[in-house]
Amino acid sequence: MNYGKFNSLQDLKDSIEMGLDIECYIYGQRYYIGWGDNGRVIAKCPDGDGVYFNSLDEMLNFKIQDKKIKDIWKDIQIISM
Repeated sequence: MNYGKFNSLQDLKDSIEMGLDIECYIYGQRYYIGWGDNGRVIAKCPDGDGVYFNSLDEMLNFKIQDKKIKDIWKDIQIISM
């Protein structure tokens, strides 16, 4: 299957701030990145607990496999947006 990719870190930031629901794979694990009732959220799919963030910078500093989201944006494989 061909997955989409972000063109830049700014592309990821803009997608989050526009309120897009991003379903993606990061290192083989499926995630949801977007907005929930309590603000910005990253959650494992399909039913993982969400981690909520007060700011975009806080979200982009969240670590998956000891790597910050802002440093691994090139590795995000987009399923849908």
